[in-house]
Amino acid sequence: MLQNFRKLLLLSLFVFLFIGCARKYSSDAPLTPSYYPSIVIGSDNHVVYAIDPATGKKNWEYGVSGPIVASPLLYKEMVYICCANNDTVYKLNVQTGALISKFVVTIGSGYYVTATPVADGNLIYMTTSNGTIFAFDTGSGAITWSFTAAAPITSSPTVYNGYVYFGGMDGNVYCLDKTLGPAATTGNWTYTAVPTVLGYSVQFSSSPAMNDSLLFIGCNDSMVLSIYTTGTVAGTLKWAYKTKGAVNSSPTLYGGACIFGCADFHIYSIDIADDVPRWIDSANSDVNSSPFAYNNMIYIGSNDYNLYCVNAINGGLKWKFKSFGIIKSSPIAYNGVVYIGSYDKNLYALDTATGTIKWQYNINGQMECSPVIDNLTGTSYNSSISGAVQ
Repeated sequence: MLQNFRKLLLLSLFVFLFIGCARKYSSDAPLTPSYYPSIVIGSDNHVVYAIDPATGKKNWEYGVSGPIVASPLLYKEMVYICCANNDTVYKLNVQTGALISKFVVTIGSGYYVTATPVADGNLIYMTTSNGTIFAFDTGSGAITWSFTAAAPITSSPTVYNGYVYFGGMDGNVYCLDKTLGPAATTGNWTYTAVPTVLGYSVQFSSSPAMNDSLLFIGCNDSMVLSIYTTGTVAGTLKWAYKTKGAVNSSPTLYGGACIFGCADFHIYSIDIADDVPRWIDSANSDVNSSPFAYNNMIYIGSNDYNLYCVNAINGGLKWKFKSFGIIKSSPIAYNGVVYIGSYDKNLYALDTATGTIKWQYNINGQMECSPVIDNLTGTSYNSSISGAVQ
């Protein structure tokens, strides 16, 4: 009797287990990936980083084949990275850091890139150390057109109203049709600078700032130039403002003023109409960083290790923040926080009102390029291109 009971119990257990194992479960849908806003920046350690702007936590990193001097180009949810020792362009997914493709965009001898490319439509415009500017497709990397100047082009171009504007180390400022480049039969022009201050060959290493009729650009011959861009006077000089040092800082236009830093230890605000100074502020070393305007304040770095916050109207100093290295990187401000990279290898997030540190992140590399921000809304914020305003 007991033996029969045991057999019945074992049979019941077997049936229970069989039915349980044979049960069908509904399949789970894949989890939706979580993405976060990012500050994207590179350095001389051959790595590009994406950092959460609110927390300073790293979202991702990606290693490339050379030092990064040109700021990343953020465009249509992709980030493009150029190296300062070769001609490779990396295209990454800005949300994940995954490599999408690599371009080798070259004609003739190799080159390197120290200036941030810019994008417009389906084209990226990139200047290079061999004096060539390329317009290449954002998807395939195929070259649409190219133009070669007589000397390296070390500053970023500016795309405005259908044309690409840039200065070269050959002393020329160029205007080329953005679609046809040098093949265009109308609209293109070249302005050749004549040395007026120091007497040696003029070199342009800052990027142009633009409005509807004028271009503003600095050079090594202690000048900022204003050049007409439209009508019969296009490509001719309106005025030249003399400083006491080279102007490598790319100007920003804000409230009717042309604002820039200078190697003569000063920050200038010049009226765009008649080149009369509105205010001039002093630093303790060269100011090669390009200014960023945000809420009527100007943020700009200096080789004296400081980031300055000054009033855009009168130049009054609101605060300055001292890092532990020179600041050649240009700042960017967003949602009440200003972000800046330093040669001390730290990326800083500072309160725009007080200059106090919200967080800092050591990326183990000196930062000469500037940060860009992906806020997941399709709008990128780039501090390194002239005319950066928020």
